[in-house]
Amino acid sequence: MSTTTSKRVPYRLVNVFCPTSSRLQGNALCVFEDGTGLTSDEMQGLALQFNLSETTFLFPPSTKHASKRARIFTPGTELPFAGHPTLGSSFVTSKLDGTCTALETGAGIIPVSNSGDVWSLKANKATFSPLSIPATTFAPLFSLTPEDFTSQIPYTTVNAGIPQLMLQLTSTEALFRVTPPTTSAMDSLNSDGIFSSS
Repeated sequence: MSTTTSKRVPYRLVNVFCPTSSRLQGNALCVFEDGTGLTSDEMQGLALQFNLSETTFLFPPSTKHASKRARIFTPGTELPFAGHPTLGSSFVTSKLDGTCTALETGAGIIPVSNSGDVWSLKANKATFSPLSIPATTFAPLFSLTPEDFTSQIPYTTVNAGIPQLMLQLTSTEALFRVTPPTTSAMDSLNSDGIFSSS
């Protein structure tokens, strides 16, 4: 016979990027006020249960330079950083502690500031990493041809907390032909370290 124990973990649902004219048009976020004692699997499960674009869990910071430490989850994975949950978590931290000047994230310390309920953040300086994959191999992944890319740095990763792929194309016509790579193609890119956050 198995038994389960339950624990209460307070959370808040906040609406980020919400226009003052309508409080139902923003980007919803779930913020757990204190994730202490939760496992990574439990946090991932809760994020899946809420099924919002992101769910965050606040913790005491490991550095005096941050007000809280935040872990950010989508329904499928943990992210080192994202803007929308950082802003929402800062707002909740200020309601809990009276202030919030920075959040500790998987991408480092993110300074934040506010004017009333309007919050802003200062993301890390972006790093750019050109890719060495031949265009003849890379272009078909996006339903493109090598000629669709500009000659100077045709594609690169940009990282200000989460690696993003940037394609530089020669025309809007090429842009409209782009299709997302298949899951297997993305797995291949990831296995080659293209989206490594290091």
